[in-house]
Amino acid sequence: MSGPAKQGAFIFAEDVKALANFYQQVCALTMVHQRDDLVVLKTGRDTQLVISQSPTSIHSASNSTLARDSAIKLFFSVDDYQSAKQQIDTLNGHVFEPVIRSPFFNVVDVADCEGNVFHLRYVEPI
Repeated sequence: MSGPAKQGAFIFAEDVKALANFYQQVCALTMVHQRDDLVVLKTGRDTQLVISQSPTSIHSASNSTLARDSAIKLFFSVDDYQSAKQQIDTLNGHVFEPVIRSPFFNVVDVADCEGNVFHLRYVEPI
């Protein structure tokens, strides 16, 4: 495993391997470490996404409502939105329309295969 990252995010998962595969495929993250209960993915030079087996209490206590209005949300950028959208569908995720357009990029809410909601950013081709 590479050294400690200077920044990153930590996600508890019911199925560590499936969730890691989702982020590897959709967001083109690279695996830097793997155990049965933990996967570390790398994005950029010094940012990691750590996915760990969740304590049973986290998922059993949560409700099934997707947290689209969360105060904190991860975001990932992709080069090809249409390809990412197909991967999301294939990997049991969900894209929420409409797309939010800004002068610099477009953003769409996405639920991963376990229902965690994040922003997917992309620039439309000219």
